[in-house]
Amino acid sequence: YDFGIVTSKDMVGKYAGYISSMYVLGQLFTGSTWGSLSDRYGRRAVLSVGLGVIALLAPLFGLCRTLEQAMAVRLAMGLLNGNQAIGKAYIGDASTPETEGAGFAMVAVVWGFGNIIGASVGGLLARPAVHLPHVFAGTVFDRFPYLLPCLFSSLLAVAGLVVTRLFLPEFGRQQKRPSHLGLLPSPFAYCLAMRRCWIILSAFFLISFFEFGLQEVYPLWAISSVDSGGLDWGTAQVGFAQSLGGLFLMVG
Repeated sequence: YDFGIVTSKDMVGKYAGYISSMYVLGQLFTGSTWGSLSDRYGRRAVLSVGLGVIALLAPLFGLCRTLEQAMAVRLAMGLLNGNQAIGKAYIGDASTPETEGAGFAMVAVVWGFGNIIGASVGGLLARPAVHLPHVFAGTVFDRFPYLLPCLFSSLLAVAGLVVTRLFLPEFGRQQKRPSHLGLLPSPFAYCLAMRRCWIILSAFFLISFFEFGLQEVYPLWAISSVDSGGLDWGTAQVGFAQSLGGLFLMVG
């Protein structure tokens, strides 16, 4: 809608899906590579790269003026960032068999907390010239209405990068493998050979399909006009509602 492709918010669903899918598409191509690099060079090094990429590219996303630019930046962010999988691998490395369950349970808590902060701050900071015209009208944030939340995301990534480099212990660096043990199978070969792996991946695919589908569809429905069955909400209202969802996710 802000790119001038469509004339009504009721018609943005397809193009919003294009932008959102680019990030996941990038991770599809390079996720395994980033995992292998974290095995070789350590989790902390690869996590630092991912955070640095977010810090650099998030403001560029806020500066995009066309759909193609936005899709290209999102694709680059996905290609150059494998932190979602590596973070879970780090928890597995850092925990013991007795504490592994609690460690992975914390992922849901942190994910919910991130949803609360990200949704509420993103909704409140988006289009600041509309919400606070006496402060932001005529500024760069008037021309680029989504730059402010992107800058906030970039600052969080910089803070995470500093914490990672200063305080996070190193895990994941491989020791030299004895030659008589042979080569480790690739992740794809392992999954092809293990039926249980396919069952787990299929279940994870279905969960991700419905979760991400709901995350994308709900804001589109909320901003749609009442005549088309939506709520005609603004970005601040959508962000507040999504933060409530993150709160329930964190508690649950």
